[in-house]
Amino acid sequence: PVSVPSPAPFPLQGMKCEYLMPHAVSSRPGPPCIMAAPTFWPYEGNTPWRVLLGERIVRAATPQITEEDCDGWTLFGDQTWCNKALRAKEGTLALSFGIEERDMYSEYMSSQFGLKTRLFDCFIEPEKSPPMAGTAPNGTGPCPLNGQHCYQTSYESFAVCLGPKETVIQGRRYNTLSNELRDRGPLSTY
Repeated sequence: PVSVPSPAPFPLQGMKCEYLMPHAVSSRPGPPCIMAAPTFWPYEGNTPWRVLLGERIVRAATPQITEEDCDGWTLFGDQTWCNKALRAKEGTLALSFGIEERDMYSEYMSSQFGLKTRLFDCFIEPEKSPPMAGTAPNGTGPCPLNGQHCYQTSYESFAVCLGPKETVIQGRRYNTLSNELRDRGPLSTY
C-alpha cells in the first residue's frame, strides 16, 4: 500500500455553502457548492490519489478574488467574468471557435467590452453564417438592440477549426490554440 499524506484542509470544509448570486441560474462567481459525499463509499475502494486530485481540482476552481477586486462580475450563460480583467486595451482581442451560424459570445465581447474578435469555423457553410461570409455588420459602432447580427468593433472570420496540430483533413484547415496565441501577451486574449 502507498501512503498518501492528507491534503491540506480545504478552505470551505465545515462552512455552510452559500452562492454569492443565488438567483443566477447558470454560471456564478464564488466557490463551487459541492454536496458532501455520502457516508458510504459507493465503489469497492477509495483511491487516495484520486481523492487528492479531486480536492486539487476543487481548490483550483475556488476563486480567491472578490467582486470588489473585479469592479463587479459579468455573467454570460455558463461563463463568469471579472470586469476589471475584461477592460479593452490596445491589441486585446477575443477568439471564438466553432461559431456556426451566429456567435453571441463574440458579438457580446464586441458590444459590451469593445474587443475586436476573430471567428473560426471550418464546418459551417458561409451562406448559412453572416459572420463567416463577412456580411454581418462589422465595426459599426454602437449596435441597436434589435436582435440582428452586429459587431461594434471589427471582426475577422477564418474557415479554420481547432485541432491538435496544424493540418488539413478532408479539405478542412485546422490550427492549434498555441499557434493562435503565439505572440499574444498576458491578459490580451479572451
